[in-house]
Amino acid sequence: MPQWTKAQNDAITAKNRNILVSAAAGSGKTAVLVERVKQLITDINNQVNIDELLIVTFTNAAAAEMKYRISKSLNACIKENPTEEFYKKQLSLLPNAKICTIDSFCTNLVKEHFYDLSIGQDFTIFDDSELQLLEDTVINEVLDEFFDRGDKAFISLVESFTKPNDDKPIIDAVKRLLKFIYAQPFPYLWLENAVKYYDPDIPLEKSEWYKYIKSQINYLFDLGISLVNENISLIDLVDDDKTRDKLPVILEDDLTEFTRFRNAFESSWDVFVNERAPEFKRMIPLTKINPKVASTIKTNREIYKSLLLDDIAQFLISDSKSYTEDMKLLTVQLSALTELLKEVDS
Repeated sequence: MPQWTKAQNDAITAKNRNILVSAAAGSGKTAVLVERVKQLITDINNQVNIDELLIVTFTNAAAAEMKYRISKSLNACIKENPTEEFYKKQLSLLPNAKICTIDSFCTNLVKEHFYDLSIGQDFTIFDDSELQLLEDTVINEVLDEFFDRGDKAFISLVESFTKPNDDKPIIDAVKRLLKFIYAQPFPYLWLENAVKYYDPDIPLEKSEWYKYIKSQINYLFDLGISLVNENISLIDLVDDDKTRDKLPVILEDDLTEFTRFRNAFESSWDVFVNERAPEFKRMIPLTKINPKVASTIKTNREIYKSLLLDDIAQFLISDSKSYTEDMKLLTVQLSALTELLKEVDS
């Protein structure tokens, strides 16, 4: 007889409520569930038949293992109480018990009630290769229909994805999006809400995109300025007079560049985008100072120059007017894409 922990025993005996058991791999979740089922179906005073329970597993192997363990437990009960007919009844019901994967359960449910669904009793389930073939066929047929309509929004969408005589990118996009939105509780509600983020009537600085951009850029500024200040603090460790005289001028200029760009960013997006490109003075030789100090200064400077010249600069691709024009185009294209997805899905 296993020795259950208090938490395990709670999971086994809890009744008249929903319970959620979360535990690490190998901690005995299956054993706990088997014991819970065993106690439910062997309680003489509150008899529950095994075929009245639904026990869902992730794999067929797990379902088989579950049935085996329950069978083993029932056989042990029968051995201890050979005259108790209820245990024998549970063992006889076990082969038809609903201990299976969720897809197996759903398939059997449909088979049992096919007439309520107005489908044939001999329906089959697609395997992955069949489903892939059907999906490709449907997408191509729907694309042909949309091309025949000659809708400008759809044509604009296709042109943004594909090259002449190559519609594979748009097909791949449809497949990826369908797979992604099916993972949402309400796929098309999620998609429609996503399209709203491209509303051209919402200025860039009030958009959801800007919240992310602002957070990222401020993080990069904070990191860069902290590295500049760290270099400035290292000047006290420089023991060469000429280097100690010239180095502060270079590092203070580096800090000025960061401050200039941050001030522009805090002023407005358009001021930031149109700000003069950053310029860094050439570093003087650091061969006459402590090698560790020199290495730290060089490394820090390489990092913060890259932050300003590359990481922050990558955001400077569009002013607010261009952003609005882009959103006008994208809203039209995404609306066409939504209609395309719905038609393929249908």
